[in-house]
Amino acid sequence: MELYGYSREEFLAMTIEDIRPPRDIPILQKYLVTLPSARKTSNVWRHRRKDGAPLSVRIVSREIAHKGRACRLVVVVNVSDLLVAEQALVQSQMLVESVWECANDPMRITDAEGQTLRVNEAYCRFVDMPRAEIEGRPFWIIYPDAVHGAVSNHYRERFAARKLTDIAEHEVSLRGGRKIWVQLSISWLESRQGPCLLAILRDISKLKYSEHRLRTMIDELGVAKEKSDAANRAKSSFLANISHEIRTPMNGIIGLADLLLHEPEEATRWNYANILKSSAEGLMALLGDVLDLSKIEAQRMSVEREPFSLHECVQCAVAVFIAPAQAKGLSLTLCIDPSVPTSVLGDAVRLRQILVNLTGNAVKFTTWVRSRSAWSLQGRRSPSP
Repeated sequence: MELYGYSREEFLAMTIEDIRPPRDIPILQKYLVTLPSARKTSNVWRHRRKDGAPLSVRIVSREIAHKGRACRLVVVVNVSDLLVAEQALVQSQMLVESVWECANDPMRITDAEGQTLRVNEAYCRFVDMPRAEIEGRPFWIIYPDAVHGAVSNHYRERFAARKLTDIAEHEVSLRGGRKIWVQLSISWLESRQGPCLLAILRDISKLKYSEHRLRTMIDELGVAKEKSDAANRAKSSFLANISHEIRTPMNGIIGLADLLLHEPEEATRWNYANILKSSAEGLMALLGDVLDLSKIEAQRMSVEREPFSLHECVQCAVAVFIAPAQAKGLSLTLCIDPSVPTSVLGDAVRLRQILVNLTGNAVKFTTWVRSRSAWSLQGRRSPSP
């Protein structure tokens, strides 16, 4: 009586319809029609407490004889809390089922022998196989036949040693020859059938491709930086020494210009002017190379192969330093062996540059030294240009 909130007297004065919600009365009436043929029944019903609160109960009834009359012994068990728990469990199971089937990542459950107990829809799409061909069969059927034995032995050995819990990346070939990179996450599960493994797979082929492209770009940038550094070093070295290359012929040109200004004879002035023009052209060619930084950076300073007058080239290179030599009290004489050919193939600008450097250093680092009895000509070793 306490379950319903009625007193014993109140309860004895009531019918079985009084403790039921009004909307359940038609269902009860249909049930009572079939009740006499059932010796024993067990059902869950909705009852109503005295205060109107709902109550879920399990009614177990059995036919008995009491004082010569056919009666029923009824046992009432309150199952309200149990039904709430069952409903929560059902909802939880539905949620887990929904998460399992709607997950974007492929998932499978395997036992100790590698048999596939269950897969989700994403796994079926991942391996391009129907669920009926996967569940209940070894998971390695998704791989080519040639690797089944190796995969099977590896799995069983590591399962027995419980060494399969891991997160790893593998490049695998699926049936049909499709190659992909897979990130595999494995977790242990305990079930009534024993331990099993949950494997979550993820296709990371695009990520691996991006990583490869990034590494390639980094390598290419490293090579480009090394080339750029080498070009900068070559340019710096070239420009560090170019002042000597320019000042040497420029000093000769200035000396010739000075001689030209003070030379009264027309023929000699014409000769000086011709040498001055030739020297200026050589200096202009040198400046052109200096300003062509693209050649310096690429380290592609070319050497020409064209016919030119060797005698004229040598004469012009030496004549530039007549004035600087005279200014230092030196005698500069040019002697060309008769066997030296007049016309040759080569780079007149480069040869003249070499002769100008050598002659300029000779004049620059040669001085008169006065001894006790006479003057003597003494040369100093010139530093590297």
